[in-house]
Amino acid sequence: MAASVLAAQTEAHSYMTDPMPTWSVGYPTTNYAGLIDGQDYLPCPDGMSYGGTPEGNTDAYWTAFNASKYTSLKNLADKTMVLQSLNPFGKATAECGFSLPNGTARNLPAEVQWHDFGLSHQGPCEVWCDDKLAFMDQNCALNYPEVPASLPYDVDVCAGASMMQSYWIALHGLPWQLYLNCVPLTGKLNSTANNVAGDSDSAKTPTATTSTVTEVPTSVTEAPTTSTTTTDAPETTTTDAPEATTPEVTPETPAPTPATPTATEPTTQNDEVSTGAKCSRRRK
Repeated sequence: MAASVLAAQTEAHSYMTDPMPTWSVGYPTTNYAGLIDGQDYLPCPDGMSYGGTPEGNTDAYWTAFNASKYTSLKNLADKTMVLQSLNPFGKATAECGFSLPNGTARNLPAEVQWHDFGLSHQGPCEVWCDDKLAFMDQNCALNYPEVPASLPYDVDVCAGASMMQSYWIALHGLPWQLYLNCVPLTGKLNSTANNVAGDSDSAKTPTATTSTVTEVPTSVTEAPTTSTTTTDAPETTTTDAPEATTPEVTPETPAPTPATPTATEPTTQNDEVSTGAKCSRRRK
């Protein structure tokens, strides 16, 4: 059982695939861009835990978040995350993670897609266009278990925007993992996006401060991954490695590299389920 949980955690690392970001080394990384010490910034509510089940951790997060000063996941990340370094990608940025803000501009799709979220890495995700919220869900791994995971964002909010950012936080253990990618936009819509633009029912922008947590279904069946295979390249962690500037990737969806590197910032907790984290735990 423990081995299967660990395997699910390892595979849950992910990245946005549509619109496709640009990467400095020609292939994507599934590594998180930052770590957030949830107990410091969103103290665990009494009687709840950040070290329980994925659903329980997410419930505790929203209870704490709704009582906090933070207005969105983006706002929380901008103010609290510790950026990570990863060789050969360099150091993540608060705007784009390990993807490039000056990469290839893409047309807007009908839905924003992530490679997958993984059921163990539950937590909210958001899509932003030029600092306007276009999509938010309280528990993306639970509510969008498909591979790839398709997010019905508000195309009209993003029409004419110059940059898209997508955030996802995994709450399976402390410190929390913040995944972030960005994509420059052409200002145009692709053919599928044109079909949903202007349809007010095609995409909703939920409120980021609602306290309701979606109930957990009995089971979730994940579809097999259908992304195309690219040449594997090793990833190793370094301390403040410089960012490379090698050519951009093609629009096809590449497969993530297999290695799961560790953080190089002061926070050193690994990516395993924290079964013993309690509300009283404080950083020393």
